[in-house]
Amino acid sequence: VTEALALAGVSGTPAVATVYTVQDVTGQLQQLVADADTRIAAETDPWSGVALKRVTKMDYTQGLTPSGIEATVLEVTFEDGTTEQSYQSPLDGDAGTHTIDMNDWPMVVYQASVPVWNYSGFDDIPYMSPGLGHLYDTDRESGWIDFENGQLTAVPEADTTRVTISIPKDADGDPINNARVLMYDHGTGGTAYHAIQRRSKYDDCDALARVLADEGWAIVGRDQPLYGTRYPLIDEGYGDSLGFYNIVNLPAFRDNQRQGAIEALQVKRFLTDGLNTSLAATTTGGSIDATAPMRRLGHSLGSVTVNLGTAATPDQWEATFLSGTGGLFTHYFLDTGLIDQFDSSLISTLFGLFGAEPPEVVTAPAALGAALGLPEEDWDRIDRMHPIIQLFQWTMDPSDPMAVVRDQTVPSLVFLGEGDYQVPNFTTEALDAGLPSSQMVRCAASSDYDPHWCLHREADGPAVLRAWLKWTPGEVLDTSPDESGDTGDTG
Repeated sequence: VTEALALAGVSGTPAVATVYTVQDVTGQLQQLVADADTRIAAETDPWSGVALKRVTKMDYTQGLTPSGIEATVLEVTFEDGTTEQSYQSPLDGDAGTHTIDMNDWPMVVYQASVPVWNYSGFDDIPYMSPGLGHLYDTDRESGWIDFENGQLTAVPEADTTRVTISIPKDADGDPINNARVLMYDHGTGGTAYHAIQRRSKYDDCDALARVLADEGWAIVGRDQPLYGTRYPLIDEGYGDSLGFYNIVNLPAFRDNQRQGAIEALQVKRFLTDGLNTSLAATTTGGSIDATAPMRRLGHSLGSVTVNLGTAATPDQWEATFLSGTGGLFTHYFLDTGLIDQFDSSLISTLFGLFGAEPPEVVTAPAALGAALGLPEEDWDRIDRMHPIIQLFQWTMDPSDPMAVVRDQTVPSLVFLGEGDYQVPNFTTEALDAGLPSSQMVRCAASSDYDPHWCLHREADGPAVLRAWLKWTPGEVLDTSPDESGDTGDTG
């Protein structure tokens, strides 16, 4: 342990213990919610500057960022002819090149910029160094949401997040009135536009949109912190995963997720208090039912921010749909199925950087053991009880869904992709067991892809979504297909 801490720049004699967390993680989230609510309430008209721009087309292509880094380029065209570009990680040309014409889409789509309070701050954003330089970020303390003696001391900065609002069309192609609202939290590397269509054309978001339109539900997406137009992670060489999952400056990683959870609640304030006014100012009108309870859908990282936000405010939501979800972040790392997806030359480079030879079979514990300078014979003994792993989990607890699971009392549907590479299935099952009111639905991949994406790739996704939208909380959710092959009414 002394050697491992020395590599991290920590000197002195360590005292090591394994403890259960005593942090009031839900209480801290509730303090953040209350502080943001107070600041919003203090403004005379916080939403007066929010204008809606109607989207007419989305184009995904493979190209370059302004600095010349390969990327998936999303160009959005608006009704007035203007365009906007944002960048995601690259795909092969076939999967990542497609156009979505909003004339053919079952919903009217708008974009807006909504004000939010940012508790992580702008100083030193994104709170890390790009590339391998991140390994030496051990002294960085930026991006932390500050609490002292359990009380919030962080003073937020005024920020904005890009929001997409999709409202079902009526027979004339105009937005309907009194649509119910489903808020969508995107996953790693995503954007607000993942609530409409993800970057791969093999993700059948059209089928999901038609279910929402049929059932009269609007869907609202937003850029999570650092993603979309919030910060140019791809262009500046951070990548869309490690740029958010700040593994050396761990408190910033933790608080990127808490910031995402708190922003969703601020966007909800806009939806209930300001969206209908903004819609009335458009040429096509339409409205949401601002008095009806809202629901949440989170995928992957988005399921984390949904779990955190609903645990802090369970009385504000009717139900949640959790896709690619789980708990206990240590197992996301130790039991990941993604190691085989990494380039072998990159693996060799990393082990060489740590002064070690890569083993014949590379595992996450082996990579961690090499990074900590442990002898190779000790690598396979690294598990969740290792002191370094315990320190990691303790640091991450305030943003781990398992730490707030008892407070997440909102009725939840847990959608599990069997064999998920990114979120080990047993962590999904553990979260489902811990949720006070939940039902699990399993989905099997029908071809060779990461089952993490089952919601967007299999017919089960739209079918289960339809059943869930029809479902009344308190009843048993019926996900069995009817004779037509669709999923019928519940109860």
